[in-house]
Amino acid sequence: MTLWDALNAYRLERLPSAATMRHYQTVIALAERDLEALGHPVGNVASLTRQGVLLWREQVLSRAAIRSWNNYAVHMRALWEFLRKDVVESGIESNPFDRVTLRPPKKLPKSLQLETVQSAIDYLEGPDCALEPGWFWATAIRTLFFTGIRRRQLAGIRVGDVDLRAGAIHLRAEFSKNGEARDIAISDLLLPHLVRLLNRSEIQVCIDDQDEQLFNVTRFTTRFKGDELTPEQISGFFRRLSDHLSIPISAHKLRHTFGTMLAPKTDLRTLQELMGHNDYRSTLEYVHSNEELQRQVIRQLPRV
Repeated sequence: MTLWDALNAYRLERLPSAATMRHYQTVIALAERDLEALGHPVGNVASLTRQGVLLWREQVLSRAAIRSWNNYAVHMRALWEFLRKDVVESGIESNPFDRVTLRPPKKLPKSLQLETVQSAIDYLEGPDCALEPGWFWATAIRTLFFTGIRRRQLAGIRVGDVDLRAGAIHLRAEFSKNGEARDIAISDLLLPHLVRLLNRSEIQVCIDDQDEQLFNVTRFTTRFKGDELTPEQISGFFRRLSDHLSIPISAHKLRHTFGTMLAPKTDLRTLQELMGHNDYRSTLEYVHSNEELQRQVIRQLPRV
């Protein structure tokens, strides 16, 4: 059984999302290339040894960060566990990817200053904006800022997912990292901008299909290929915006900003739900103590 046979078996059995499959394909292609160059070609999955995995790890770390290796290792470990437990004909009895991840250096989330977010919106809504349609992209930034959703979730929002009366947006499972659907509240500060987007979209194309993409830039400009806005096009927009502002800004940084700004203002459980994390340890990355916060807590102790 080859790596690609293994992935196909995993696809048929587990029905992963299209995005997950694309990532597995990327990881497997890298593994095949590197292991063959290292003299450990994987003609059969059962032939991969722990030594081969450790040599691959060394190869990856020579060109990439620890987090990249950990990402590859987690996906490959999950694939090998599937083969070991559910595919008898694979011949796999142990998992060579067990305990091969490394602890990365702890870094603070890459959040943005509020002034940076405002500067981006001011530029997009100003007369000198070269990234048309500026009002559309300003609405996209506000949505990312006020919801903390990922770029794939932004692209996945359909017109029918927005309930203005209930003040909520439904996030579909197929666009979620953890494969779960959830509803998020619409901030009062975001609501008028979503209404404007809906109104302009209806005027432009007379939307009557609730399954139409909400953030579809192709309705307003011919500069983008395809019929819908893609996550890759969102990243491309942010790269161009960063060049114009001379400040790195991205959908991921806006998500970190959302989490970092809300962390001191709410409890861990609520923040976890807002971020859409399954594991509270992911949410803890956004919770940072400082001396002033410590003083505020200590002052609540009674006099003795």
